[in-house]
Amino acid sequence: MAEKLASRAAGSKEPQFGSAASTRHNKIARTSLASETQIPESATTVDRQDHALQHDTSVIGRLPNELLLIVWKHLRPFIKTYTYRGKRKASVGKEIVASLPYPFILSWVSSRWRTLAIGTPELWNHVDVSPVSSGRILEFQLQRSQAYPLRVELRCHADKPFEPAVPGPASRMQDLVELLITSSADRWESLDVTIDGPLAVFCTDSNRSLAFQLQDVSCPRLRELSIKDDRRCRGDESFTILKKRPRDLSRLIVSGAPLKSHLHLFPGLSYLRLESVDYLPTAKQLCDALATCISLTEFVTVGVCFWDWAKDRQPIHLPALRTLEVSLTGSDGGEEFTAHLFTCLDAPNMRELRFSNCDGYAVACVITVSNKRPAFSHQITNVALCHTRAIPESRAPRRYATHTLLAKFCACFPSVQELRLCPCWATEVMGVLKRVDRVSNVEGIFCSCLRTLTLDNQYHTTRGLGGGAPSLELEGELRNLIEFRRSEDIPIEHVNLARHVSSMFCSSSLTWLRENVQLKITA
Repeated sequence: MAEKLASRAAGSKEPQFGSAASTRHNKIARTSLASETQIPESATTVDRQDHALQHDTSVIGRLPNELLLIVWKHLRPFIKTYTYRGKRKASVGKEIVASLPYPFILSWVSSRWRTLAIGTPELWNHVDVSPVSSGRILEFQLQRSQAYPLRVELRCHADKPFEPAVPGPASRMQDLVELLITSSADRWESLDVTIDGPLAVFCTDSNRSLAFQLQDVSCPRLRELSIKDDRRCRGDESFTILKKRPRDLSRLIVSGAPLKSHLHLFPGLSYLRLESVDYLPTAKQLCDALATCISLTEFVTVGVCFWDWAKDRQPIHLPALRTLEVSLTGSDGGEEFTAHLFTCLDAPNMRELRFSNCDGYAVACVITVSNKRPAFSHQITNVALCHTRAIPESRAPRRYATHTLLAKFCACFPSVQELRLCPCWATEVMGVLKRVDRVSNVEGIFCSCLRTLTLDNQYHTTRGLGGGAPSLELEGELRNLIEFRRSEDIPIEHVNLARHVSSMFCSSSLTWLRENVQLKITA
């Protein structure tokens, strides 16, 4: 083995792995890396040479490069960075934190993995920057990604070991962002900005604040932008990310941040998600902004996204819209907002509606508006009614019981082919499965076009007020529905059950379902 290593070293310009020269070279490199990342040398490697030699002879060491790359790319979303916590040698008792990108960990396993990782720019294009990131490591990552488009995540948070009032992390973050902007902004394909905690950097008017840094940056290749502001003390409504809209921007997520100052980013979007936004525009301002989204195919609103809905009933034209999702958890004015949205929405190509976490009055509003707009409600073919908690009887209109309310909601869409139900109590599920009018003619049958039914409910086994869900009744109701629909020659073909729902069914019921429909158990 020693002779082979020596012969390899003689024919190469660089010291070969396992040689004496390589050992000295690696020790110097590890010491330099440890000083840059504040990681002790012992943390970067432990008997790395012996481990690498053993690794190259193992089964995984003989995998083809193509297969290794597939595995690495599959795991990358789950292991974006490795965070090391340890003690400094010179500062006993003081904890240090360092965040290392995923490809660095791969390149430490063996010389072969290192060569493959460094030679694959795509592995290095996910750039995750936080107050514990290293500037030197960031430079390495940008160099190794070469000209590949970058997916950038800026995670600004106040967490241990830093306290919110300490300016150190803020200054460090500003320096890292400045390095990122000056060296690679023209390669950004995706930008995800998350602000969590009252860091001083976001509450100051200093020209070096992160908000100022990102206002005027030019990102000509940017396609996706996500702005998530979870601070407890938010800034003023002038807080803006990217004052100049990137030409190719197609996906935008605004969560917790001021919406009024980001309306200029709307033109040309194909996906828009507004979640618990701050500093709301008026209904007219939002309608005017949405009018520029002629290519918008999916619109998600969590909470109300405009105010002053009573004064103006301007139509909301979304000609390309295919999917609308509305969630109103704990939102003030949800009933009025829902009535305005569904009354003014003009979306001739819309096919999917997802309605979640809305109280009974908001559901009743949709029922009322849909009955007045049959052309709109009849075009919907995919409906999802998702509630993480049961609608309290106190929040349901007095003329409806909860399960009747949900059943009438689904009955508003007679052309629905796919129905997904996620209510909390099994009695509500059964109420929706029953025919609304209980008449024999096809027109009176609940969802006569239904072909795929999904019961997906993570809270199905627990009631908000205690007690267990009556699974046997649900089994019987589902079976009766399938048998009745088959006898009327409008059969349900597919049934999807979440695993925690199917676990409540007895084996004989599952067997019967498999024999009569295409049953799928989902995770």
